[in-house]
Parts: sequence; C-alpha cells; structure tokens
Amino acid sequence: MNVITRRKQSLLGVFWIAIFTAFWGLIERLGMGIAETYHFSQIVFMRYVVHLLALLLICLLYRVRRPLQSARPTAQWSRGICMWFMPMSFIVVVTVQSGANLWAMFWTMPLFVALLARLTLAERQSIFVWTLLIVGFIAMCLVLGVDPMRVTPSTFLPVLGGLSFAAYVVLSRSLRDEALVTGLIYTGLVPMLAMLPFALLYWQAIQPGDVLRIVAIGLVGLASLYCLDRALQHVSATWIAPLLFGAVVSELLIEFLRSATLPDATQISGSLLLLLVATILIGSTLFRKDSHVEANRQ
Repeated sequence: MNVITRRKQSLLGVFWIAIFTAFWGLIERLGMGIAETYHFSQIVFMRYVVHLLALLLICLLYRVRRPLQSARPTAQWSRGICMWFMPMSFIVVVTVQSGANLWAMFWTMPLFVALLARLTLAERQSIFVWTLLIVGFIAMCLVLGVDPMRVTPSTFLPVLGGLSFAAYVVLSRSLRDEALVTGLIYTGLVPMLAMLPFALLYWQAIQPGDVLRIVAIGLVGLASLYCLDRALQHVSATWIAPLLFGAVVSELLIEFLRSATLPDATQISGSLLLLLVATILIGSTLFRKDSHVEANRQ
C-alpha cells in the first residue's frame, strides 16, 4: 500500500471511529436516562428490537435479498454472542456493586483488542502502539477518577465484558468483506434473542413518554455499530484500539452539555492526554513514510 492510499484509509478510519465514539457517549446517556424505570435487560432488548426493525425497513427499501446469507455464519453468530455478553456482564455486576471503578475495568477493552488482533489476525504491532495503549488507559482512569489498582472480585466481570467487546471488534475486522447489513442483522438478532428471557423476567410496561428515547437508543446504537464496521474496513483493529478510549471523553462531554457542570482538573488532564494519544497515533500514520502501525496491512 502506497503512502497516499494509507493516509486516505487512515483519515477515513479516523472519521468513522470519531462518530462511533461520539455515539457511544450518547447511547450511555440515553440509557441512563431510563435506567430508573426499566431494568437494563429490558433496555438492551428494546434497543435491539428497534435495531432489527430499522434494518428490516432498510432491507425492504433497498430490496436486499437473503440478508442472513453469510460465508462465515459461525463468526457472525459469535460476534452476536459477544454483543450479548458485554451488557450481560454489566447487568450482573451492577446488582453486586456500583461505581466508576467497575466501569474502568471494562476499559481494559482496547488492550484486549490489540492482543486479540495479534493472536487471531496476526496484525503487526510495536512497542509504540502498546505505549499509546498504556498511556490511554492511564488517561482513562484520570477521566473516570478511579484507581486501577483497586481490584475486587466484582471487577472480574467488567474485564470479561471488555474482553467480549474486544472480540466483537476483532471479529468485525475479520468479517470486513461481508455485507454490512448481514453483520448488523446478526449483531442485533443474537443479543435480542439471548436477552429476551431476562427482559421478560423484569418487564415493565413502556410509558408513552419513553418511546422516543427507546427508539433513539436503538437507532443511535445501530448507527454507532455501522460506523465501527466502516472504520474497520479501512484500518486495522490494532490501529483503532487506542482511539476507542475516546468514548470516555465523549461521555464526559455529553454530561457537561447536559448538566453544564465543568469537569474537574483531573478529568480535563485525562481528556487532554487522550487527545495527545490520538494525535500522536494519527500523525505517525499521516506524516511518516513507514508508519509504526500500517493502517490496512492485514
């Protein structure tokens, strides 16, 4: 791949992952807004019902034939299972303990993305990208105001949740040659079916005033996963991994816009450090002839 092509691919990857991280923060905010009324299992189930209804409409409008047809159905089903296990691990753990420290443990996820990409996709990596990942993790802890060394048994599940989403990202990269609509259908169908028994167990009647918020969660969630898939068509999972921490900054920014409460100095420092990580990663690809991380090598 020549330098100009690599730069173009990298810029497209940055564009799509930036939208993904922005949508991530918005979904979290929308979900927390109705979490006091509905159990998380019901929220996740309703999200994927909307997700699938939107995809059904798209398939009808564009006359998509055999949208479930895949050359790698096992990988598609596995990706859907990952998307179920991630929220399920969170649901289980919040019944035991709450707090930012638990959420921080989920954000071991970008580290797992790089590790799994190396083990399963044989993506080329370097000390450079691992340094950025470690610095990004430290910056994330500053943003969330947590101590990563304060590990308890209940932090095990958020780590597994992070590993599950990391597997989803790596599987998405490996499935980049399949139709996006096919992958997104499996991504919605599997967690919806798997979450159905838990949603029925805790089901609450949906209030008319919450319908638009639920629809928004489903549509924004679908759009975010579409953006992630598009990013992974252009750049490697390893290259994306440090940029995934940007979702934490997105959550912080959306909370500021909602409440007009300024972040504290530690949170601002962590956010700036994450911005520096992203700038260094992008700059190393755009302005060096031989990038530390080839954007689309694998």
